[in-house]
Amino acid sequence: MKKILFISFYFPPMGGIASIRSMNYARYLPTDNIKPLVLTIEPRLTRYPKDCQLLSKIKDTAIYRTKYFDLNWIFKLMWGLRLHKFVRWIQQNVLIPDVESLWLPTARKAIDKIFMDNKDIRLVVTSGGPFSTFKLSKYITNKYSVPYVLEFRDEWTNNPARINLPYPVKSTVKELNWESQLLVDCSGIVYLTEQMQRNFEAKHSFLCGRPSRIIPNGYDDSDFSATSNYVPSDKLHLVYCGSFYDRQQPDTIWSALAHLLDAKLIDANQISIDIYGNNNKNFVLGSFLENPGLIQCIKLFPFISHAQSIQKMLAGDALLLFIASGKNTGATVTGKIFDYMRSGKPILAIVPNNGIAAKMVNESNLGFVADPDDPEMIQKKLLEIYHLWQEGQLSKITPNSAFIQQFNRQNLSHELASLIHEVTHDADE
Repeated sequence: MKKILFISFYFPPMGGIASIRSMNYARYLPTDNIKPLVLTIEPRLTRYPKDCQLLSKIKDTAIYRTKYFDLNWIFKLMWGLRLHKFVRWIQQNVLIPDVESLWLPTARKAIDKIFMDNKDIRLVVTSGGPFSTFKLSKYITNKYSVPYVLEFRDEWTNNPARINLPYPVKSTVKELNWESQLLVDCSGIVYLTEQMQRNFEAKHSFLCGRPSRIIPNGYDDSDFSATSNYVPSDKLHLVYCGSFYDRQQPDTIWSALAHLLDAKLIDANQISIDIYGNNNKNFVLGSFLENPGLIQCIKLFPFISHAQSIQKMLAGDALLLFIASGKNTGATVTGKIFDYMRSGKPILAIVPNNGIAAKMVNESNLGFVADPDDPEMIQKKLLEIYHLWQEGQLSKITPNSAFIQQFNRQNLSHELASLIHEVTHDADE
């Protein structure tokens, strides 16, 4: 088998889409004659949610874990002390490109030990963000002359979370230089979407023609093998799996729902929006925290395992997807969209109208799409779903299975394998 080192900060038992994506690479790459050695963090003392059930899928994977001091514990305390401006300053001026850069010293020590014991490693694949982990690839190439592939699960300096918020010019310039230097020396790149590839190649023209693959997030068929526990009830259950954070504040949805409730076009006793994830009630409800109608309808539940979230999707009547408006947000594709589509449930997608997410849910034949800046359309789509549910027609919507099946994670893993074989073959010549 061809041996590679796969570096990912996020890996089981940590929960979340990034962790699941990396887990499935480790799970399926051996079917393409590739043996991944995984370098990740020791997660026990981190604030990140845990999903220990994921470990059962990678029992035979060689995993190297190193210590990581999670500053988020301190940041949480400082936020509670209303020192959020100081926290932001630290994050944007000192700990750049991200707080996870504190992992690099222990990761480098682990890398030296791994290469001492595994002199036949052919390639390094690093998945980011956090983007600081990409520096480990350069360290390995410089010290061990092993080529590297960078996987961008998100854009770096063109990330909507960055370009739609004030950010120090000095830090931006420094990160642009890091991004460029790392890309110049990489032997291959994985992009999440075609739009992401276009954005990178427009900014770094030398990437045109570089070995690459477009590998979106996906779903695992085995996650949907359990029988659905859907039981019709006297309420329309809209399910959201995930966290609202930063600019992802859904006031635009609550405004539309509040209007429909006030106009008595939707009965508050006949709708429930069930939100599962690490969420702060004050942030999620925002300016509608004291709205009695919404408080009655919106239910917040803690983080649950991926397997449990799949069951919640299947038990719901429809699913809620939200991507805030802003510069380059049309290029955003959240990981949950693939499980959403595979569930076959209708999707109320409050996303940029001309973006990739809107196109995907429409093509899946499951989408009820409204732009986050179009309150009237949000009301219209909410009401449309509500009426279909009342008429017993919502569950009869048929998904475009041929379109959805292309996002099976096992097939997507083959794409990474083909890039690995291409890059290592070129290195041999």
